Amino acid sequence: MPCGTSISEIDLVLIHKTGLYVFECKNYRGKIYGSDNDEYWVSKTRNGAFSFYNPIKQNEGHIRALKSHLDIPMYNIVVFSNTSILNVHCNHLVTQINKVDKDIQKIIQDSTTTINVDSIYNTLLPFSKD
Repeated sequence: MPCGTSISEIDLVLIHKTGLYVFECKNYRGKIYGSDNDEYWVSKTRNGAFSFYNPIKQNEGHIRALKSHLDIPMYNIVVFSNTSILNVHCNHLVTQINKVDKDIQKIIQDSTTTINVDSIYNTLLPFSKD
C-alpha cells in the first residue's frame, strides 16, 4: 500500500460492513510485554528476551496508508500465535489466533456503521499482491 514516498506492507485486512479490520500478525512465543505507548515490546522465553517494534504503532502506519485512500472506520488488531502469553495493556485489540474470531464478533456487534463492502474491495484490489 503506497504511503507518501514509501510502501506499507499490510499482513491482512478484513472488509466488513462495519469497517476495515487491519491485522498485524506476530508469530512469537513466550511472554509478551507491552502497552500502547511503548516504542518497543518484549518477548521473554526460557532462552532469553528480545525486543521488537510496538506492533500497534506498526499497524498504525498501515492504517495511515489505508486512510489516504479510504474514509471509513478502521480497527487496529494485533494477533499473536497461541504459543504466546500476552501481558499487554492496550486500548486496541491485541489477541491470539484462537480468540480473534470471538474478539472481532464483539466489535461487530457493538458497531452501528454500515459501509459498501464491494466499493471498498474494488478500491483496495489494485494494491493487493498477486
